[in-house]
Amino acid sequence: MDSFPGGFCISRRRKRPPSPSFESNLRKMIVKRKATRLRSENIGVIGAEFSGRNTLVRRFLNMSEGPFDRPEDQKYSRRSVLVELSNRPNIRQAETVKLEVYILNARSRSYENFCQFIPNLKSIAMIFDVRYERTLNIAISCMNRIRQQLEDSPPPPFIMIGNKIDLEVLSFNALISIRETARDCGAEKYYECSALNNTNVDPVLDAILLLTFFPGRPLPR
Repeated sequence: MDSFPGGFCISRRRKRPPSPSFESNLRKMIVKRKATRLRSENIGVIGAEFSGRNTLVRRFLNMSEGPFDRPEDQKYSRRSVLVELSNRPNIRQAETVKLEVYILNARSRSYENFCQFIPNLKSIAMIFDVRYERTLNIAISCMNRIRQQLEDSPPPPFIMIGNKIDLEVLSFNALISIRETARDCGAEKYYECSALNNTNVDPVLDAILLLTFFPGRPLPR
């Protein structure tokens, strides 16, 4: 309340602070408007069950966080990821881009429906559990069936990702064999990482971004 000479007073109503829900909705609206103006491309993250597909995409959404408490237990079919390229160690470009990520099961029996997505993908990340050769064979078989379904059209470029490298392997000799097979399956590059513990995920995300938005540029080691 403001006082003036002569005893007059003017009562002013205090502004209420915005509610948390209002601020949350405002942030979402700003992000949505910003996203509509960005370069956007579709990619696929494909692998067998329990290979870490959803955990890897969750890591892309939370690159700066430390280890997750547990693998991602929610099963998504599609997620959107905004990436500021100036923060990426192997890109360093002042631009924000959007990835529309399709998360697909490599053991899907409905390959005709499955392959409807493939021509719309700019790149693919094939993921497997580095401890088990069976999951690598599933990923390779899936890629071969994609090639067959596309017939004369070339498939999108892809990288192969051996996930869960932080866990104990059953046999070192088996791991060597898995690595040799993964490097010789036609992928642009083979990477090993732990999506759960955020180990060596930077090169994986940067490789996907380069394949998707800057084809022809060398991929990180």
